[in-house]
Amino acid sequence: RMFREKGYKNTKVSDITSYLNIGKGSFYSYFSNKEELFLECVPLIFDEFFSKGWEKIRQEKDPYSRLLLRTEVAMPVLKEFTTILHLSREAMKEKDPNLKKLGENIYRSVCKPIEADIDKGIKDGTFRNVDAGVYCAFLLGVMESADNLLSMDPKLSPESLKESVVDILRCSLMKEWRGDRD
Repeated sequence: RMFREKGYKNTKVSDITSYLNIGKGSFYSYFSNKEELFLECVPLIFDEFFSKGWEKIRQEKDPYSRLLLRTEVAMPVLKEFTTILHLSREAMKEKDPNLKKLGENIYRSVCKPIEADIDKGIKDGTFRNVDAGVYCAFLLGVMESADNLLSMDPKLSPESLKESVVDILRCSLMKEWRGDRD
C-alpha cells in the first residue's frame, strides 16, 4: 500500500513500521532493507489485481479478443496498474541490480503476453504488420494516459475510456478496419 501511494523512493521504512505498528527491529528481522520488501511486494500486488481475469484470457484464442479482455481486466484497477508500471520503471533505474532486474521482470511480464497476442494476430493476418514491442509500449502509454484523464476529469468514467482504448486498438491494429471516411 505504501509503495502504491507514495512511490518506491518516497516510502521510508519508518512509514511502513509506523503503519504496521511494529518496531524497526521487527522489520529488519524479516527484510534486510526496503528494496528487499519491494522485491517481495510488487509481484504479489500485481497478482492480486489481475488473477481473476487471467483464466478468461487464457481460454480465449482470438488475439484481438484477448487484447480486449486484457483492457477489460485492467480498467477496474487502472490506477493500481499504472502505479505498478511506474514502480517497475522506477526500479529499472536503480543501481541495485536485484531491484533493477525485478523492475525489468515486472515490465516484461506485462509486455510479453501482449506482444505474443500481437504477433499471433499478425501471423494469422488479423493485425497489420507492426513491431509488437513498440505497439505494446504504445498501448501501455494509452492506458497510463487514460488513468491521467480519469484523475483530471470527474465526468469521465472507466467505461467510456475503455471504449476509447478499444477504438484505438481497432483503428491502429486491425488489418481490415476501414473506419469512418468523413
